[in-house]
Amino acid sequence: MPRIVETGSLSLSVTDEQENKSTTESVTASQSGNFVSITPTYTFKEGNFYYFVVSGTAELYRGKVFCTDQTDFDKYTTNENIYNEYEKAEANEYIVI
Repeated sequence: MPRIVETGSLSLSVTDEQENKSTTESVTASQSGNFVSITPTYTFKEGNFYYFVVSGTAELYRGKVFCTDQTDFDKYTTNENIYNEYEKAEANEYIVI
């Protein structure tokens, strides 16, 4: 869902985080309920992370993309073993790193 709904000609900026290369293209947006749909022509590479920004008269949306050929989505994670949840923490207990 975008910050604001805007259709027509929008700008899509895609940055490949591995190669640190940025590309901007003009895309046509259409509204579908509360969502805005675009179809980029950018070719994504498997295993790469991308940062993207969609803007028109203002910034509508920004996000990240990770490309994978994995199909078992419920078992796949991009941040495995990065976050550890601590159990039985006291209400007034803080962890300082």
